[in-house]
Amino acid sequence: SDIVASWPGKIYKTGFDDIYGNFVVIKHSKEFFTKYCHLSEISVTEESFVNAGEKVGETGSTGRSTGSHLHFEVIVEGIKIDPMLCFEL
Repeated sequence: SDIVASWPGKIYKTGFDDIYGNFVVIKHSKEFFTKYCHLSEISVTEESFVNAGEKVGETGSTGRSTGSHLHFEVIVEGIKIDPMLCFEL
């Protein structure tokens, strides 16, 4: 399945690590980031801009994962917050 950006922003970092597998981090403002992890494919490059709804990768099971899924994080001022709180604002 396609994974799309939740909000517009600049691709801050892409890469791979043993825990998150293939990942994309989008910078939306000075202190607001989103992270998309365990991707099977990364479709963007660092420093590029994406709009909300634009594809950033595909669901996968890379890194420390037991099945295909998306690990999604919202980070505000360096703190991971519940993504559901963003929709209540």
